Amino acid sequence: MLGIGIVLMCQDPALNLKRRLRHSKNESKLYMDIMLDLPAMKAASPEERKRVVAQRLYDEVPEVLSGYKIPDFNKDAFVADLREWIDGIGWR
Repeated sequence: MLGIGIVLMCQDPALNLKRRLRHSKNESKLYMDIMLDLPAMKAASPEERKRVVAQRLYDEVPEVLSGYKIPDFNKDAFVADLREWIDGIGWR
C-alpha cells in the first residue's frame, strides 16, 4: 500500500536538527519531517499556528515528492488534492 508519513516537528533553531526524509521502496512509503520554529510556534496564536502548518504542508510536501519516483503514484493528482483540502479547511 502506498503511503506518506509526515511528522510536524517543533525545534529550537539553536539545536540545528536535520530534517529526516526516508523512502522505503519495500513498503512503498515516504516519510518526511516538516521542521517548525519552536519559539515562533509557542508565541503564535492558534490561528497563526494553523496558517503556518498549512503553508508548510502546501509548499514542502510537493517539493519533497518531486525528488522521488514512486511507482503507481500520481504525484500531480495527490498534490492537487492536498492543496484543495488545505484551501477547503480555511487554514491558509
